[in-house]
Amino acid sequence: MRFTCKRFFAAAVMALAGLLWADAALAQGAPGASATYWNNRTLTGPSVVTRVDGDINNDWGNGSPGGGVNADNFSVRWTGSVLIPADGKYTFYTQSDDGVRLWVDCNGNGSFSSAEQLIDNWTDHGPTENSGACSNNVKAGSYLAFKMEFYENGGGAVAKLAWSGPGIAIGSAGNRTPIPKGDGRQGLYSGFNDKVAPTIAAVTTTCGSVLVTFSEPVDKATATDIRNYALDNGASIKSATLSADATTVTLVTSALSQTVTYTLLVSNVSDLAVPANTIAPKSSFSFLPTFNGLVGEYYNQNGIARNYFAGTLFTRTDPTVDFDWSTGDPGVGVGSDDFSVRWSGYLTVPKDGNYTFYTVSNDGVRLTVNGKLLIDNFTDHASTVNTSAAVALTAGTYYPILMEFYERGGFAEARLQWTGPTVASRTAIPTTNLFTCLPATLD
Repeated sequence: MRFTCKRFFAAAVMALAGLLWADAALAQGAPGASATYWNNRTLTGPSVVTRVDGDINNDWGNGSPGGGVNADNFSVRWTGSVLIPADGKYTFYTQSDDGVRLWVDCNGNGSFSSAEQLIDNWTDHGPTENSGACSNNVKAGSYLAFKMEFYENGGGAVAKLAWSGPGIAIGSAGNRTPIPKGDGRQGLYSGFNDKVAPTIAAVTTTCGSVLVTFSEPVDKATATDIRNYALDNGASIKSATLSADATTVTLVTSALSQTVTYTLLVSNVSDLAVPANTIAPKSSFSFLPTFNGLVGEYYNQNGIARNYFAGTLFTRTDPTVDFDWSTGDPGVGVGSDDFSVRWSGYLTVPKDGNYTFYTVSNDGVRLTVNGKLLIDNFTDHASTVNTSAAVALTAGTYYPILMEFYERGGFAEARLQWTGPTVASRTAIPTTNLFTCLPATLD
């Protein structure tokens, strides 16, 4: 067979195109959608399952998505990119039971603007279709980043993602064309060409730690390298750990003062994109440490009734204990039933005198102040007020306080209140009188 220059050139062009397509496909990840599942409705806390789903076309009925995910009270986030098969305008459809949100990077700049949240129906509902369209024409071969979030409260569970556009049938409600698993011409891929660098979204403080929340998940190696962080005013950083969802870094620091404003500098921290984007050098965030509130330790009990203070632990600082969760969950990665909580820290009073403490609980509760058990109603019960004996307390003293609570099922409520010399009627103990640390730890 004669291999002419013309044929050689054509073959070379095709080979190069194949290599470019392979590189592009590699950057977009495996065919399908990257999926992260949680056993709560809030997409928070440690995840249960992370996997690549071939498509998003699920009718689970009353069953579970598998892999240890609950049949009810779960949430999932799918991310990745959609490969566009032809030039034109595209409409996206979700069918959901219950809540759903969808973002599509229609302009292809690697981030989601407010106008690119095409669907927002974050409510409990039966099987419902929602739709949204890109306002601009999209080029064939474009990979558009997308994010779809879903939660299931109870009963049947449905989560589907479909589309219409050039050559793709519109169909009818309940019979749309699902976006297929990527096949090199069209469909879902588990990565996307992210062009946006992470930023510092928030900085908060706890005893001996500074929590840095980034705008997106970050790379563990760069995020836990303490050389990438600096504090002024003589403060030092001892260690860094990354949260399970890869968005928050806990920096263990030297003692910080509540009267000094600190500036945190962050450099060299990268996101998870391929290629990675790196935070702007010496990105800064100024903060005044605050240590008010109580440390809340939330336990999921491994889903086992009365397995109090066991299982996976989630910790946060709660400004007060004044919660009515109704039939919902606390929003930290535990379910709505069979969970338990310990709140601990220190209490001060505004004036010397006798103070009476109250708990409002559904279900069990115990309260200990300065080592003395004041309230003990660790039983299943509807919303109940328990009252302590009067306790003599002195202003300026930090008293250890511990409140323990469990929720068995149905409605959940946990409140900590008091009366005293300057508090005439029963009211929640304010955050200004609650501390996570002793003064020696604060300054």
